[in-house]
Amino acid sequence: REGYLLTAAGMDWFWDQWIYGRRIPEMTWSHTVSKRDGGWLLTVNASQTTDYTLVVPIYVRFGGDRMVVRPLIMEGKEGTRQLLLPEKPRKVSLNDNYESLALIKH
Repeated sequence: REGYLLTAAGMDWFWDQWIYGRRIPEMTWSHTVSKRDGGWLLTVNASQTTDYTLVVPIYVRFGGDRMVVRPLIMEGKEGTRQLLLPEKPRKVSLNDNYESLALIKH
């Protein structure tokens, strides 16, 4: 019951997925970068073998040591995140520090 205090939606989904479930999600992803409104539009598309709720960090690297990290939230088998960036990224990656329990393939 304490889980319901943490979120208005409750924690049943968490228990069903990670405690009672026996699968590790396998996820594939791709990205595109296109010029848009004086900046760059990054679109990340992902799909997974389960219908788990996943929060996977997107790492966007620019020149030097500049970086932006934003979440890709998946509620079901497909997920998309779009980010308008001030410059073209040099590298885009997901889950670099294994923050999300998933097998991820680019």
